Amino acid sequence: MSFELCGVVGSVCTEPFKIAIDKAEFYYQQLYGLHTADLDGIVENDNIALTDGHQTELHGAIQEKDTIINEAKVTIAVAQVHLETAQHQKEEFELDLAESTKRWDSQVAELQAEIERLSVINPTHSRRS
Repeated sequence: MSFELCGVVGSVCTEPFKIAIDKAEFYYQQLYGLHTADLDGIVENDNIALTDGHQTELHGAIQEKDTIINEAKVTIAVAQVHLETAQHQKEEFELDLAESTKRWDSQVAELQAEIERLSVINPTHSRRS
């Protein structure tokens, strides 16, 4: 997954997202691996009682799964913070861009007015359309 924002903001903020996504994919693969390898192998038939060893293995697998889920939640929370930061930076960038555009438009208008004023004063050097 690729996440891009415009300008400098994009290059600053994409790396944390890539790291968070890689971690989330890793945790998902770990969780899926636990489910298929450990849990399915331990509980083959609902009607068969688990031995103490299998109960211990099942308990350990569940704890490991819970740990992986908690780590994934932390990774998601960190990614959310990065997303909010990136959104805030994007909004600031857009405001700065809008303000700069207004300033440039104003300066262009002033220069055009000055050109018109000078062309009235000296019509021989006026612009030709």
